[in-house]
Amino acid sequence: FYSGPGVIDNGDGTYDFDPMLAGLGTHHIEYTFTSTVAPDTIDNGITMEDIENGVLSDADPGVYTADDFVAPTDGVVTTVRWTGAYAVDDTPPATDDFTIQVYSSVNDSVGNLLYTEIVGDNVNRTLTGGQVIIIDKYEYTATINFPITVGSTYWLVIYNMTTGEPDDWFWASSVDPNGNAFISEDLEEWTAVSALSTMSGEQDFSLGLEREG
Repeated sequence: FYSGPGVIDNGDGTYDFDPMLAGLGTHHIEYTFTSTVAPDTIDNGITMEDIENGVLSDADPGVYTADDFVAPTDGVVTTVRWTGAYAVDDTPPATDDFTIQVYSSVNDSVGNLLYTEIVGDNVNRTLTGGQVIIIDKYEYTATINFPITVGSTYWLVIYNMTTGEPDDWFWASSVDPNGNAFISEDLEEWTAVSALSTMSGEQDFSLGLEREG
């Protein structure tokens, strides 16, 4: 909207300027607007300080974890960043074998499989210097190509495959009784983590987004 000496608000989204009201001299006219540009990153709002826990998400014992996100705009998710740890001996494998999946949302739970990307060890694993409980925390990034539709809710599943390794992989999370994470033993039937543990929370991830247009 416009404001300043001599500005007349017509009440219908249009404005006029009356020099008689403004008077002689130089005047400052201000235009204020609200940006509607969607963010280039989607996350679930937790900070590094919030991460106190980890939820098992590993195909070796057969437990998978999902957390939701809402698309702020039409576009394509091109990158995924997440953190996790290896328990209980704090021993990472020589190579990881990660899979990233995206599901639809049905009745506020995990719905149908929409996308799968087997990223394997191409995840740029980095030791963060932080911890999940008392276990070293690692950060990972991977490239995907998943189109999203503004306003739609999706469920992100990230799991490792640590067959033959001493430790299983745990997806880092906050401790929040209102967390939305779900787990499954077969990627078909899903149960809210909050129904199984008071240590439930939000999984740590962020998504890089290329907006349409």
